[in-house]
Amino acid sequence: MANELKTPPSPTADGRLPGHERQSEPRYPLAVHIEVDGIDRRGQPFCEKTFTINVSHRGCRFMLRRELAKDSIIAIRVASTISGDPVDSPLVMFQVMYTKHEEDGWVMGVWTLQSDVEWCADIPERVERAKCDPSPWAPSSERSMD
Repeated sequence: MANELKTPPSPTADGRLPGHERQSEPRYPLAVHIEVDGIDRRGQPFCEKTFTINVSHRGCRFMLRRELAKDSIIAIRVASTISGDPVDSPLVMFQVMYTKHEEDGWVMGVWTLQSDVEWCADIPERVERAKCDPSPWAPSSERSMD
């Protein structure tokens, strides 16, 4: 009896195999002001300020002006509270799980490598405040990206 070689399933655009769940924890549509440090796909170091699209206790999605390689390692720091007050938060290491090119830049999905750190520990509080404070939801063209 001949052995049949089966072709393994091809990963989807975000690098997952078919049937694998994209994320195992709830996401919150919350715009958190963050600073992202790392090395882009061209090998250039960068530090870029942006806002999250959504967050979870172990990861987030955000947009950058530059492309990052899948599986690359970056550091993210929460830059301000939802009311805009600066915070002194630590850098937390993340792995890029997927990238997607969009008209205004690159959407990144990342997952923390530091299982002992909740990078955005006050998510429920931030979500409740966001319902009352529309300022973090302003379109990206209206946000300051110093």
